[in-house]
Amino acid sequence: MRSGGRDGAKPGREYAKTTETTADKERATDKERTKKQIRERKKNMEELLEILRDLHPEVDFETCENLIDAGILDSFDIVSVIAEIGERFDVTISAEKIVPENFNSAKALYHLIQELEDED
Repeated sequence: MRSGGRDGAKPGREYAKTTETTADKERATDKERTKKQIRERKKNMEELLEILRDLHPEVDFETCENLIDAGILDSFDIVSVIAEIGERFDVTISAEKIVPENFNSAKALYHLIQELEDED
């Protein structure tokens, strides 16, 4: 009776080890990709916050959720933000996207940027 593979292991064990190793590599690659995406998002959010802080350094843009409703950002600010976002993130904010819901907070604005990036 045969004992299996060259090293005496049962048939299929070597294949299982190879498959396991490949799966482990894929998981590690996925984890690295996820970490990279998280770092990229943080960097992009910091860029957006920098744009907003340049306009109004006195505002806490990380927590404020009524930038338009409270009159913190006016029409000139919106034009400046749109131009800076277009330049830094290489996206175009169309007229139909210029609504208070998209500009009331940095988070909403960042979500809009991500949405526009995904469309490209």
